Amino acid sequence: AKAFSEPGIQGPVTLRILRPDGTTRVVEAMGHNRLDDPAVEGVVVTTRDISERVEAEISARRSDARLRALVENLSDVVTIVNPAGELIYTSPTAEALFGFRPGDESWTDPTARMHPDDRDAAIEQLGLQIAGDRQEPVQFRLRDAAGGWRDVEAIARDMTNDPDVEGIVVTTRDVSARRLAERLVTDQAQVLTLIARGAPLLSTLSTLCEIIERIVGDVLCGILVVDPERPVLGLGAGPHLPAEVAAVCENIPVRRMPAAGRGTAVILDIGADPRSAGFRDVAARHAIAGVWSTPIFDSLAKRVIGTVAMFLASPREPTAAEREILQMFSQTAAIAVERQAAEDLLAHRANHDSLTGLPNRVLFLEFLSNALARAEREGGKVAVLFLDLDRFKHINDGLGHDAGDEVLRTLASRLHAVMRPADVVARFGGDEFTVLCDGLDPDRVADHITDIARRLLDVVEEPLSVGGEDRRLSASVGIAVAGPGCTAENLLRDSDAAMYEAKQRGKARWEIFDDDMRSSMTARLDLESRLERAIERNEFRLFLQPMIELATGRCVGAEALLRWQDPDKGLVTPDAFIGLAEETGLIIPIGEWALTEACRTVAQWEAAGLLSSEFMMSVNLSARQVAQADLVERVHAAIQRSGPMASRLCLEITESVLMEESSVDAMHALRELGVRFSIDDFGTGYSSLGYLKRFPVDSVKVDRSFVDGLGTDSEDSAIVAAVVSLGHALGLSVVAEGVETSGQLQHLLALGCDRAQGYWFSGPRDAREFAGLLNDQPWVGGRSTWAGGPAPADQFGSQPAP
Repeated sequence: AKAFSEPGIQGPVTLRILRPDGTTRVVEAMGHNRLDDPAVEGVVVTTRDISERVEAEISARRSDARLRALVENLSDVVTIVNPAGELIYTSPTAEALFGFRPGDESWTDPTARMHPDDRDAAIEQLGLQIAGDRQEPVQFRLRDAAGGWRDVEAIARDMTNDPDVEGIVVTTRDVSARRLAERLVTDQAQVLTLIARGAPLLSTLSTLCEIIERIVGDVLCGILVVDPERPVLGLGAGPHLPAEVAAVCENIPVRRMPAAGRGTAVILDIGADPRSAGFRDVAARHAIAGVWSTPIFDSLAKRVIGTVAMFLASPREPTAAEREILQMFSQTAAIAVERQAAEDLLAHRANHDSLTGLPNRVLFLEFLSNALARAEREGGKVAVLFLDLDRFKHINDGLGHDAGDEVLRTLASRLHAVMRPADVVARFGGDEFTVLCDGLDPDRVADHITDIARRLLDVVEEPLSVGGEDRRLSASVGIAVAGPGCTAENLLRDSDAAMYEAKQRGKARWEIFDDDMRSSMTARLDLESRLERAIERNEFRLFLQPMIELATGRCVGAEALLRWQDPDKGLVTPDAFIGLAEETGLIIPIGEWALTEACRTVAQWEAAGLLSSEFMMSVNLSARQVAQADLVERVHAAIQRSGPMASRLCLEITESVLMEESSVDAMHALRELGVRFSIDDFGTGYSSLGYLKRFPVDSVKVDRSFVDGLGTDSEDSAIVAAVVSLGHALGLSVVAEGVETSGQLQHLLALGCDRAQGYWFSGPRDAREFAGLLNDQPWVGGRSTWAGGPAPADQFGSQPAP
């Protein structure tokens, strides 16, 4: 419009044009008034498309704005230094991070705030960067406005030839947080490595204190740990604490420990803060004005197990970063403390009995070895007392294992209470305890050890409340005194042998090991070794003694009796070795051999047609055999291997076996197979009628000690009569053992006893001889031929066999 009204060129005018295809272009128009020109008589409008230029300008403006925003908000500091070495530009971040302000010393000397120890090396390395000979950042420390030191990295580039810059551009990054994190990770890894390698707790916590002191600066650090047995704190480590300060850090009640929730508690004025009342004088003498305290919690974060204490000369609040650091290292300290506690607990459990808390076998032997070594160096005598409770098994079986455990705990406490502080009482296993007496006077050692043994027996015999009732126990004690060159194992073995001797001599007493016991023990060890060889070499033999039916005189069974064919001593009877076999467990393979051999023998006789329909082979089972978990399988296997009918087998057990609850199921399972059961030596044990009703028993055997007195001892006669009457009343068959005279036989006939065995009929015979007796059946002749007097020796073999 202006071009129409005014002469000359008007414009330019910028506008957007909408094209037919819907796109927009930016154009620039110029209006040239040519109304006075007769050739034109109008306004000439020149238009050009400037879309690309406008877009470039907009892009440039945006880029400039972005760059400006980036520089102004960049966490890195950008500075430009001119060729004269003066600061001509710094980004706004410099003031926020480092406190650089226009006009300060940095503008005239950009290196003024570098750490003196780092300056020369940093300038040299920055020069290499400017020359293009170094690519990696240059690291140094830079002082901030608060006077602290920041870790930084810088990169310098030469842009003096760029007319827009004309200087050296240095980009500096604050890496203090990163470097601190790296150092923290390294330091924590160092401590964790010490923990993992099992370093002593003092060493680990001392390293932790030194790390904290280095990171925080201008502080002294101590780590206090809660005593596992008392609610007090003690100094776990404080490598740089003055001795007087360290002493104050002992026996601090946990309730007095400064608390601030789960964070760090701060005392800024020791003189006025009531929490530091007991520490003021010591703090004043050592120029301590403030304290920080960070609690150490257990892994469940429920229980305080210590504290990290910081002592400051200039009191101040910890920074947020310092609080985080203290929190992190308190957790690391917790790992160290709990690891040590776990190791201590494992060590205690490894060396102490879990039930009584007394030292166990391992620790006792260690104490004993040390005591013997001391005795060798310093003189004095060492003795060991081996105590074994008498009949403790009856409490366990009758009242249950819980009651038995309570008895053992009570006795352990009593035994420990009556010993000297230097003596060691240990639980050796089961119901066995050992006592180590160290430093005894050589001239009065006998008096000392007998006095100790008497005290031990007295406390054992004091009444115990078990299951609401008073019970009394007794014990057998063996004593051994160490001689020159004695080892811990030998001394313990000797005391055990003496204890065994005390049991053999009536229990509830003590015995002192002597040369006679040594000889006896040597003989026992030799016998045990020979028994083991006898099993390997198959030196055992089976002998059989007939069992006679008194109503008819016929042989209706046999008892399998064991003999040992010793190469040196000939045929050995069981009384010489069965007791030891029971103790050592050798009775298991020996008894299994006897069972298998008895089954094999019966199967052979059955195949030869020698057996009557009622004939049974009786085999003794020991208590150890009955206690085996696989007893049923073993007996069944022996029957299957040999081939006799199960009904031909009668297993003889003692009354004590019936006391074991575990025997019930096994006996019923064997009864279902057809196996019979007989109670051996009836009347000599602890059984009762209740047990006879519960167990599948077929017969009872009257013990030979009662049969001996038949016709001569009224009490024995009455007992035998009672057993026969009782057995018949319960539907059981009664067998008399040890019949050796016609008078005994006549009384048994009169009492109506069912069966008998003994030397009056025949002694034990080997299988071949016994088969001959079965074939001849010399007993079948009626009562009149054998009840009136002794049978001829050549017919019945009444002379005792081995």
